Amino acid sequence: MRITRLAAAGVVAAAAALALAAPARAEARPEITVDPERFRPGDNLTISVTACATRPRTGRPGLKNEIFAERPTFERTGPKWSAIAGTRAGLKPGRRYHTDFRCEVDGRTVTFRLTTSPSRTHEEPPKKPFAFGFDKVRLSTRTVTPKGEMTFTVTCPTRVSVASASFTEAPEFEKTEKGAFKGTGTFKATLPSIVKIKVICEDHGHVTYSTKPGDGDIGDGGPEIPKGAPDTGGGLAAPDGRGPAAPYGGVAYGGAALVLLAGAGGLAVRTLRRRHAAGPTDSV
Repeated sequence: MRITRLAAAGVVAAAAALALAAPARAEARPEITVDPERFRPGDNLTISVTACATRPRTGRPGLKNEIFAERPTFERTGPKWSAIAGTRAGLKPGRRYHTDFRCEVDGRTVTFRLTTSPSRTHEEPPKKPFAFGFDKVRLSTRTVTPKGEMTFTVTCPTRVSVASASFTEAPEFEKTEKGAFKGTGTFKATLPSIVKIKVICEDHGHVTYSTKPGDGDIGDGGPEIPKGAPDTGGGLAAPDGRGPAAPYGGVAYGGAALVLLAGAGGLAVRTLRRRHAAGPTDSV
């Protein structure tokens, strides 16, 4: 009897050891994916589910559906279930949304969730770098008058200043409601023959305005300085009118000098000939 009881105890121990040695079978869980991963609200998504023995379903009581406008209808293709469904047009880009699904896996009812987030509704185009130019400056007037005023309205992302020796002081600028800068300068009572104004947009360059001698209206660009030496008016006008002639008539004066030299030379030649014809003379 004792041997029988020992044998029975050995069988029970061996069975327990085998039970501990055998690995526990992992429970299968459905896996769900969507394509494309980046989408805009209202776009269609292709949904794929694996490990489900029955058709995945959503929209039932207790199952949340925040993503899709209608319930996806799955069809089996090999080892997975697939469906194409449209997303809700009112989804907000960047916000996370959930949809719950349910199916049978190894005789068990399993609930699983899809979580996704739509991308931006439209791709933002790259911003063009700011380019400062005359199109970014508006003048209240282009007429320059002593003690007159000129107002500048300037579009600039940083700060604006104006430099000119013709103003009594540099204009002060304030930002308007529309984002532009506005300032007014007052001209001095006495102005130079050429008025030059530089409008500066900090970190983005400047534009220059100037007048021409004798012209009171200001134009785009720097002043034009006449090329060549100035005519002081000390000479006579050349016959062709292209510039001053040499003093005392230039070429005419030189021609007279040549005539005088030629006459003196001729007189000397005639004197030598007379001496030669008279013959040698004895000195006393």
